[in-house]
Amino acid sequence: MKIALAQLSPFIGDVNRNLSQVEKAVVFAHNSGASILVFPELFLLGYPVMDTLEWRHVMDDVDGALERVRLLSAQYPGMAVILGSAVRNEGLIGKPVRNSAVVFCNGERVFTQHKTLLPQYDVFNDARYFEPSLSVDVVELFGQRFGITICEDMWNKQELGRERYAIDPVKTLGDRGVDCFINLSASPFEHDKLTRRIDRMFHYVTHYKVPFIYVNQVGAYDELVFDGRSLVMNSLGQVCHVGGHCKTSVDVIDLDALSPVIEKAKELDDDLGYLRDVLVFGIREYVMRSGFKQIVIGLSGGIDSAIVASLAVEALGSENVIGIMMPSIYSSKGSILDSEDLAQRLGIQTHIIPIGPMYDAFERSLESVLDGTRGVAFENVQARIRGTLLMTYANHNGCLVLPTGNKSELAVGYSTLYGDMNGALLPIGDLYKTQVFALAKYMNKSGVVIPQSIIDKPPSAELRPDQRDDDTLPPYDVLDLILYKLLEGQESIQSIVEAGSNNETVEWVSNAIAQNEYKRRQAPPVIKVSSKAFGLGRQYLSTQKQH
Repeated sequence: MKIALAQLSPFIGDVNRNLSQVEKAVVFAHNSGASILVFPELFLLGYPVMDTLEWRHVMDDVDGALERVRLLSAQYPGMAVILGSAVRNEGLIGKPVRNSAVVFCNGERVFTQHKTLLPQYDVFNDARYFEPSLSVDVVELFGQRFGITICEDMWNKQELGRERYAIDPVKTLGDRGVDCFINLSASPFEHDKLTRRIDRMFHYVTHYKVPFIYVNQVGAYDELVFDGRSLVMNSLGQVCHVGGHCKTSVDVIDLDALSPVIEKAKELDDDLGYLRDVLVFGIREYVMRSGFKQIVIGLSGGIDSAIVASLAVEALGSENVIGIMMPSIYSSKGSILDSEDLAQRLGIQTHIIPIGPMYDAFERSLESVLDGTRGVAFENVQARIRGTLLMTYANHNGCLVLPTGNKSELAVGYSTLYGDMNGALLPIGDLYKTQVFALAKYMNKSGVVIPQSIIDKPPSAELRPDQRDDDTLPPYDVLDLILYKLLEGQESIQSIVEAGSNNETVEWVSNAIAQNEYKRRQAPPVIKVSSKAFGLGRQYLSTQKQH
């Protein structure tokens, strides 16, 4: 039996556009001899659908599209279509909509399986919108029994020694006897996520000795990047198909002839290469889906702006990236030269706008209301001038600003509100500074893209004479380790100190995280690549102590 995996990219709320993709995939799969065509979770509406479900007309649009798919299945007999869609809850109790897998075959709607486990953690908020299923059932197609589940239904894993949910839909189906598991998914990228997906599949396959098919969505939506990489595992627990990462496709596999493609899951992952691809894809998708074509970046001569500019050129092409250098009296000659060298290597257009005269005007205007000292507030004036210039350029030319802050800076507030935090999307806002350096070195492996002088120079905001980041912050290797333990590890100050970190430093970092929550509330969305990124998946009050 041949099964087609429609690893496609939906448009949130655009039912007709998504339906068009369904129609094309049906024709392709039928012509390829597939018996079953499987789409990702909630494909007709897109995931995450969020408050789109509150539009009064949206379920009417979905109902109409489902009917068109039913009629389409009559035109291509002998092939079942398993489509992820919202479905009305016909009961009188609960949420009005369910997240479902709908099966069409020979012009009939033959089966519907609703999602059972509705995640309510990290970036997921399914329970806000959908009514869960209370049961799962096996469906027979062409003489074989299939257990169909939706995304979270396969993730009832151990968390700190306990199950996340009281029921396990995949286990229930397996105990009833199936010939194959199928999971419709919309699973966003994180570090090591592919390995975890394979581990979950392996858990069920080795117990029930049947294949497992996993079809994942592709696309980037603000913070979330859905990386695809649909999977097929045979009854021996061997991975026999891996879909492209961040690429759409309709791949046809033969369920009766599954040969392993890898020995170990880790062989699939080139961590830094995959990370780069995800960030490039996230930038490209954000700009495209926002209706823009070009972006502008402030080039400081530092590693963060160099990385963002390089990623943007990969995403959009050099003709769609503009760099603006905005030197002050504190900018080193090397920073300008390094920025020019970078721009030449990337082939991007640049402009130079000195900010000295504007800064002098601010100083004169503020003399009568400030006490005459020149502290951090005046350093930040420079960043705010630059932010204003970038936003004005973008506004005038119809493009977007990409800010260049990293996770280390966002965490401790080493950034200026309404200055270097201005912009549409933070591409490296979930990368610690040490990760930024590692990525820069990786990107230079096949030829120097980022000048070595940028990588070698001590990080500096260049807002005062001879300034260095480590004048204000702990060394980045020290800072990033503590941040990782506090943010991703959610460890206590005491446990981090007991592991060897300096108590005063850990206290300072913890307090800085808490004190700068108000800044992050006003920051652009951050492309999420870790288990705990700033944004949707991390919720704290600006006024609470966090550790």
